[in-house]
Amino acid sequence: NIMRTIADTLGMLPEPLKPRLLICVEGPNDVIFFKNISATIHATRNDLPNLSANDRVAIFPLGGGTLKDWVTHDYLSGLGITQFHIYDLDDVANPPYQPQVVAVRARGGQNWAELTVKRETENYLHPDCIQAVFGFPVAFGDMDDVPEIVASTQHNAASPNPWNTLDEIDKKKKMSNAKRRLNRDVTQQMTWAQIQAADPNGDVIRWLEAIRDRIV
Repeated sequence: NIMRTIADTLGMLPEPLKPRLLICVEGPNDVIFFKNISATIHATRNDLPNLSANDRVAIFPLGGGTLKDWVTHDYLSGLGITQFHIYDLDDVANPPYQPQVVAVRARGGQNWAELTVKRETENYLHPDCIQAVFGFPVAFGDMDDVPEIVASTQHNAASPNPWNTLDEIDKKKKMSNAKRRLNRDVTQQMTWAQIQAADPNGDVIRWLEAIRDRIV
């Protein structure tokens, strides 16, 4: 009921202020990632939207724990605005949000949903930029847990107690802090060349092109 009230309230915005496209992501860190990365890309590819400054789009964090409810009940449908969803892949064998991707695509029209090709947004960051922010080198693959790698490396460098001796609550807290800095600070370090190097298949560019085509 609270979600529907929020959606209904948003729908009361004057027509000129309503965006043409809602970009739905999992959480606040994803919002920051896409705003910062798109701003850097826009500086070189000005045909692609800068999501931090474009009033034709609004990025909406659905929340990992409530995302399935948002999609199942389509609380935002009353706004009459096209939706473009981007969720983390997380697991190649069993992507947790694959059913939601199918559901959004089934709505038809310009509504669409994508899964990241890599594990999550942090896997699209350049290792050199992570080192510039955190002060130590990192190496990771497309499906590695980057926040855990960064958090564990940072912890082991500062504490005599190894990472694997921590309880899950402490680990999650440190990983959450790392995730926030990765999306907030590391993304601001990324250059156009580093974005291309970290995303050689152009996944982010492809998403931004699809967003552009829905707001022109």
